[in-house]
Amino acid sequence: MAKQSEDSVELEQQLAEAEAQIETLQSAAADAEARAATVQAELAEVREAYSGARAEIADAAQTRAELTETQSRLREAVVRYRAAKLDGAPEVPEDLVRAAESLDEIDAEFEAAQRVVSQLREKMQEERQSSRIPAGSPLRRAPDLSNLSATEKIRLGIEERDRR
Repeated sequence: MAKQSEDSVELEQQLAEAEAQIETLQSAAADAEARAATVQAELAEVREAYSGARAEIADAAQTRAELTETQSRLREAVVRYRAAKLDGAPEVPEDLVRAAESLDEIDAEFEAAQRVVSQLREKMQEERQSSRIPAGSPLRRAPDLSNLSATEKIRLGIEERDRR
């Protein structure tokens, strides 16, 4: 029995060691499961954040497309506005109003062009006024020949006859 007792003690020790190992392994498995659950939760959060980021990127792309379309429409509207302003004032040459990016720039260019046209009109009117012959000017008459001698009168008559 002593041998059995030694064997049984040895078996009990092995059993105790095995149970300790089982407890250690169970504890390690529980820790691993907890870490796996944490990692899975973090992975779910990352996937959710990724999905949200992709949605924001899609929204940003849509917003960018809308912005590009709006800018294009604005440029077209500015061109039409410039054309309408020039059509409304035919005295303003097209070359004086440069194409611009905004309505304010078009207005400023248009006002500057109107000032130039107004100044030119005033200068032209001043020139016309200075070269104008007054309304009551005397009529042009034939030259007065009364002071000429008879010989000069005859010579002048011959010259006129030869010219005809």
